[in-house]
Amino acid sequence: MEEHNRIETVKCTSSDTHPISAMGRMSVKTVQSFLKIMGIEYEKGLPAEAYLMAWYEEFCGSREWVLYMLPKPYLLLLLEIWDSDTVEMDPIRWDMIQNLKMFGFVNYRRGNERNHEESEIFAIRSMRQNFYFMLKSRESRKKMDRYERWENALLGMLYYYGIVPLNELHRLFEEAVGEKIGYDRFVSFIRCRADLWGHGVFVKDRKKQEFFMIRNVESAELTLLMVREHEDLPYKRIDYRDLEYVRNGFGIDNRWNGVSELGSFLVQDMDMSYYRSTVLVHTILVSIQNGMTLEKIQEKIGFISFYDEEDRQTAEKYVNIMYESIPVYEYKGYSRSEYRKICLKNDRNRRRKRFTMLPGGKQES
Repeated sequence: MEEHNRIETVKCTSSDTHPISAMGRMSVKTVQSFLKIMGIEYEKGLPAEAYLMAWYEEFCGSREWVLYMLPKPYLLLLLEIWDSDTVEMDPIRWDMIQNLKMFGFVNYRRGNERNHEESEIFAIRSMRQNFYFMLKSRESRKKMDRYERWENALLGMLYYYGIVPLNELHRLFEEAVGEKIGYDRFVSFIRCRADLWGHGVFVKDRKKQEFFMIRNVESAELTLLMVREHEDLPYKRIDYRDLEYVRNGFGIDNRWNGVSELGSFLVQDMDMSYYRSTVLVHTILVSIQNGMTLEKIQEKIGFISFYDEEDRQTAEKYVNIMYESIPVYEYKGYSRSEYRKICLKNDRNRRRKRFTMLPGGKQES
């Protein structure tokens, strides 16, 4: 079985280790960032343990933070660990475990097949006592769902836009989720939500305007330059269901023309594994979004050993379709075909206004 699909049954036990000890080596800068987000004042130059203890006391004292910072799948996995003697683990869940460890909920040991060592997860007993019934409550489940909706909307918009001013993102976000959320709370959520750390990054331009950018953007400065050439173009408004769909697909929406066609062709006709075909489709997709030329994008399928010229032409045809249908960062979430239609419509409107006949004639006396 390929490593990315590997599933193992892992034993769960309790541990009396202090949460701070389980957290391991978290940098002082990271902890200070958490304290700042939580609104806790601190002095500089203190030992790392002092900052960790301040963070731990706030995190456990105001337990709402656990719902705010940790996504629903992480918390459901934590509840499963607390309630079970064993859990099924795959690479995605092991990534979640690393974050649960960083927050002091668990410790773990990865096994080694060669030495016949089994993996084991150690649930920190004091954290279970503090958070178990709170996370089991109906109110907490509602909040998990609400914050998951926020996260889906944010990541979905990042996959479409690439880079967007924070104030503009806030407006689009409120429209997508259908609720008013204060700007400071909105920014706080972005900064402290665990699932957003690996995807997005805050950047500033020369005028110190702050943006949120997905890491798929190859050059913030160049992308911003291209975006500003379309100042009159509004960011595309996207329905929440579409944002959720592309977020769950990790940036791949197989409803965009050419995406599923190319993927199916690679798997069924080229005998490529599902994993490799997905990686290739994603690579092509990100290149299109970043504004790479069609010629350069077509080179990315050059390594495939096509059975004949007809197969090569088929793959190139699907790439051409993707090139026209996939959202482009430069065009603020619109595809190339959508952008051309907007330009054509605006041009027609301008010409219509230019040649509109004004009402006139001789006035009656």
